[in-house]
Amino acid sequence: MQTVRTSERRCFKRCRKRWEYEYIEGLQLVARSPKLWVGIAVHLALAAYHQDHFPGHVLAQHFKDEQKRLNYNKMDETDREALLEDQELADGMIEHYAKWDTEHRDFKVHAVEMYAEVPLTKEITLTMRADGLVEDDQGFWVLEHKTTTGIDADSVWLEIDDQASTYSWIFRQLNSGIGKVLSPSGELVPANKSTLVIPHIEGMLYNFLLKQAPVEVTLNKDNSVSRGSMNLKCTVEDYEEALRDAPPRGAPPVKDMDVYDDFLTKLRTKKWFHRLRVYRARAEMEGFLGLLTAEIAEMQRARKNPLIRYRNPNRDCNWDCSYFDICKGELEGLDMEVTREEKFIVEKQLSLPGVP
Repeated sequence: MQTVRTSERRCFKRCRKRWEYEYIEGLQLVARSPKLWVGIAVHLALAAYHQDHFPGHVLAQHFKDEQKRLNYNKMDETDREALLEDQELADGMIEHYAKWDTEHRDFKVHAVEMYAEVPLTKEITLTMRADGLVEDDQGFWVLEHKTTTGIDADSVWLEIDDQASTYSWIFRQLNSGIGKVLSPSGELVPANKSTLVIPHIEGMLYNFLLKQAPVEVTLNKDNSVSRGSMNLKCTVEDYEEALRDAPPRGAPPVKDMDVYDDFLTKLRTKKWFHRLRVYRARAEMEGFLGLLTAEIAEMQRARKNPLIRYRNPNRDCNWDCSYFDICKGELEGLDMEVTREEKFIVEKQLSLPGVP
């Protein structure tokens, strides 16, 4: 039985050659990816936080595990410092999120790290690993955390991204008793025997976190607010509090107020967190299964025929793709085996963490 994830389908549509490296050959980077590390750490901490556990313990354990995996004592000083900075970033993001979420949460969490699989054909099983299942006054939603370097409040592309359609379809199948769900004990059980809530869902609830931790407002010796604090890494709440406490009479000198007001206006427009609901109505789902089936069939053709695993180059390849060097080298007819052995390990793609 071939197992297909949503991330694999996305990769296949992005670039078939990249898909070949990652999902056919199973090549995974040996070195730590800062971008990926912070995202994984934050996801683990959020899972703990939304279960009312202490996320700091999870981050600390994850950091210890990574130190061991990366052989921390043998890393050069630059890499060690970078790892410590990423840990501080993850800690700061979660601490800030917890404060924000206390005032802004408008849903009830029913599950975190939910895994399920549903048969698509006799040969193909579609899988889902959701960050959570939540409920608000409109219904149930699949929760998806996204860490990002810049929050786009509109994120229009998510309206047409098929992740929401895929998860909606999977939940409909599970709700009908088709497929399996990972139980809290770590066992895959039939959907109709699961103790987990398997409702009809409205769509996806995307939970965006800015990949940045706020810094403290810098004060002068007389406790006034330093002009050096005028950067967008402070929160507007911290800055306003510092201004209230600054002399004289709890405010900066009148002649400087215009400067501070302009900066506060900019701070208020900055988004550290954002939640976006993407609906999937019946009309949007009517043609989805046909598209999904055709897409999987094309993927199966590519599994059998290497000639149609073609490249899809664009301007982002050299920084966005871990396989750029070997892709370019092989295109030029070079032997890239040494690079493969130095930079990558082979990982079985079908073994999913926490799934037997």
